[in-house]
Amino acid sequence: HAAWYINVVCAVDDDLEPCSPILRPTTIPSRSPTTRASLRPNSSDRRCTSLLCRILRRFILRIFGILRCFILRIFGIILRIFGIILRIFGIILRILRSVIRIILRILIRILRSSLRILIRILRSSLRVFLRIVLRTLVLVVRSVLRTRSLFRRIQEIITIKILMYRNLHVASYNNNVLLK
Repeated sequence: HAAWYINVVCAVDDDLEPCSPILRPTTIPSRSPTTRASLRPNSSDRRCTSLLCRILRRFILRIFGILRCFILRIFGIILRIFGIILRIFGIILRILRSVIRIILRILIRILRSSLRILIRILRSSLRVFLRIVLRTLVLVVRSVLRTRSLFRRIQEIITIKILMYRNLHVASYNNNVLLK
């Protein structure tokens, strides 16, 4: 009878690709003693052990390749997560930058308006202060001038009275002289 058995066939010994299982038609071994003897492992049959070594070697390499791919995938996932986190931080920093710009613009506008208000208040207060100072100076000058004019008037009055007294004295003296 013929049946289909899976035999592992490797093309090259040093090849890192895994062995490809292919289907080969083989005959079912009979129960005869000659076939039993041929199925027993022999010291001269080193091809079976080398094939087993190749299979084991390729199996170990495949396991290590799978582990390597798994570790690389894990590192790739971790790097992607870090990339996503960095993108999120970049977005947050952009949002914070725009918020800070908006806040600074609002503060600058508030400071400008407050400075304008302060300048207007200072102008008005300076105007009022200058008006007060000028009025006080005018009042002081007027008072000084008034006091001078008052002193002049007093001086004039005194001189007039002195002159009148002299004239009266001279007139009375003349009258006395004339009467004598």
